[in-house]
Amino acid sequence: GGGMTVTVVFELTRDEGSYTVEFDGLTGSFTVKPSPTPAEFIVSGLKVDPEIKYGEEVTITVEVENIGEQEGTHTVQLDIEDLITEPVEVTLEGGESTTVTFTIIIEVAGEHTVSVEDQTMKFIVSGPPFWMVPGYVAGIIIVIIAAVVLVYAIRKGMIPSLSPEIDDEI
Repeated sequence: GGGMTVTVVFELTRDEGSYTVEFDGLTGSFTVKPSPTPAEFIVSGLKVDPEIKYGEEVTITVEVENIGEQEGTHTVQLDIEDLITEPVEVTLEGGESTTVTFTIIIEVAGEHTVSVEDQTMKFIVSGPPFWMVPGYVAGIIIVIIAAVVLVYAIRKGMIPSLSPEIDDEI
């Protein structure tokens, strides 16, 4: 009779596509969709100013994109010679992208290499102002003191004058 409901469960493994099921005169259909692709990250577009003044902040940026369909987290690590920087964790939905910015100060003049994953760039830090160079100010002070001592010694007669003496006797 009528009014009776029976649930029948079948387990099927099918490739993606659309299927029709027929059972005891009843039909139904279902579609198997592919699983979303896992998160996969691409790091690109490393940027840094090619020349930085001594003591100024260096801003380094990279683009991070999740080319997968699932959300995921990626750790971005900046490498710059012996400087250790804090890694940045980025969580992105599938298809999303973002810019990661690092800001550091390098107090060593000269050429430096920065890299993030397979991206590498070079930049130059110009030298510090002359008064910050170790020994420069001390050298100037020593020269000034030596000049003052020399002038004092000449005036006091401790060192003979270099001007020729004129002999008035004939």
